[in-house]
Amino acid sequence: MGWFLISLLVIHMVGTRIVARRYFARRHGVSFEKGEQGTLGAVLVGMTWPVSAFLESVRSPVRCNHHRHILENARIMDEIDRVDSFKRRQGRQ
Repeated sequence: MGWFLISLLVIHMVGTRIVARRYFARRHGVSFEKGEQGTLGAVLVGMTWPVSAFLESVRSPVRCNHHRHILENARIMDEIDRVDSFKRRQGRQ
């Protein structure tokens, strides 16, 4: 019985981590880092993953308005566009 409870706890912890990271990335558009704005909310959503993983508001959340996240997401998208244009110029795509 003890191993079963420990297994459930480990599974819940792994599920929390996966759901929290996916939710944070979809909500904020940047990678999940310690101390970021919205980290606590993502962890709380992740802790309820057996239920929250199936909610539409968790699967496709509304984007945040955190200033730094918007700028970082724009920088990432510009970098992706530059890589794509470089590939096109070299005929790799």
